[in-house]
Amino acid sequence: MYGLIAVLTGAGGSFAQLSMYIYSVVALVALAWGLRAVKDVRQPSSFGDSSSLYLLQEDPKQTLYFAHLFFADHVLSTAWTVFFAVVWWVYTPHDGRRTVNSEAQAEMAKGGNGGSHNMTDEQRAEAAHMMWNDEKGTAAGIIIISWLIKVCNLTHLSRIALMLVIKDLLRTLDLLLCNTSPQRLISLPSPLPIHWWQHQCLKCHSL
Repeated sequence: MYGLIAVLTGAGGSFAQLSMYIYSVVALVALAWGLRAVKDVRQPSSFGDSSSLYLLQEDPKQTLYFAHLFFADHVLSTAWTVFFAVVWWVYTPHDGRRTVNSEAQAEMAKGGNGGSHNMTDEQRAEAAHMMWNDEKGTAAGIIIISWLIKVCNLTHLSRIALMLVIKDLLRTLDLLLCNTSPQRLISLPSPLPIHWWQHQCLKCHSL
């Protein structure tokens, strides 16, 4: 949010930065919706049978939507991360020279040289390179670890969504079995063996 405000108020920046800031705001709203959606519970349909009592459960459809949004966010954020990493690691000189992106920054730069007024350009470039060599490994490690953590979260969320979908399908099948006559179930064409259908009929209609 701060980056978007800074760009819109004249601090300067590229189109890639502006697009990332705008997307980050949209992603924040989507995250708030997703967290609320996965917390919502619903009463599964009983196909008109009031005797079928089930506890409230998470909505598998909403959770699956959230997993898809999380995957899309991971892909987009990875693309931006790679882009900015290439710009910062490959195309940025790291020679200690100040980059002025707006008039406000130019005014601030006139106030002093940040304690480096006794350094020559060569000394400043050497000091900047030393600092960059000391910090670039840590920066790369943080980026990689953060990316792996997000992959783990995505995998966990996808497994939960898939588990809820499978549970919902099995629950729907159970309700269908319990609201259909045994003769009708046994006569239905199915790749499952006939004794499986008979077992399900007896189990449902004995409740």
